[in-house]
Amino acid sequence: MDVLLFIMYVYECPEKGSPNEKTAYISYLDSIRYLTPSRYRKPIYQEVVLSYFAYVKQRGFKSALIWVCPPKKGDDYIMYLSFLSPLFLQLFASSRAADAQ
Repeated sequence: MDVLLFIMYVYECPEKGSPNEKTAYISYLDSIRYLTPSRYRKPIYQEVVLSYFAYVKQRGFKSALIWVCPPKKGDDYIMYLSFLSPLFLQLFASSRAADAQ
């Protein structure tokens, strides 16, 4: 079974002559509280972001920016539904019924 713990939306601008030439932007970051013990979450997620920065540097990018506002308490951006939430289960059931028709 695969479990998605962390997701990151990025925009990479490799075009020459552009003001943003060779710049990578992280526009959204999101994670779920699945990883335990919880004290390992932050360092692991930080390592994922740092590894991405190293990856784009290796590809020749000159800068990488985190272009995202921190969410307000209780807000979720990407992974906004738990797979056990009633809304998710309802959406899943309705999509399965539509696929069956």
